[in-house]
Amino acid sequence: FVAENGKKCRLCTIGNQQEEFESYGNHQIIEILPFLFRALSGETVVLDEADSGIHDLLYSKIISEAMPYIRGQLIMTTHNTLLLDIPEIKDAVYIVRENEDADREVVSVSESGERIFQQTSIRNKYLTGAYGGAPHVEAIDFKSLIGVIEDDENP
Repeated sequence: FVAENGKKCRLCTIGNQQEEFESYGNHQIIEILPFLFRALSGETVVLDEADSGIHDLLYSKIISEAMPYIRGQLIMTTHNTLLLDIPEIKDAVYIVRENEDADREVVSVSESGERIFQQTSIRNKYLTGAYGGAPHVEAIDFKSLIGVIEDDENP
């Protein structure tokens, strides 16, 4: 890194001290690699939100590069919609969505009734609500919220 005085500096560590300088995302990558290797070697692996702290592009790249070599089964939960663009997983995508009674159900994208062609972007269809599961984002009235907070602070 470059110090305030313009001099180039190098960060050196002693022993295992280096890991405390690594980002949370780097720690997560190191944590998931053994599980990914298990899926590569034929085991069934379940990863729950393992991409927390890892940049979406990086996690998507790791998974897409590993997909052709997975001899086992890799089951993941994630909020990373970029993974939906990996061609090898089109038949293996399930969405968790709420039904009319606010109960959650797991729905297979390939059995959703929506046609999926080779050029279909599951990600785009998901984000536009075709499969459910995506949050319904409406306007948030921050002006009213601020008014409520100010009223509570000044009774």
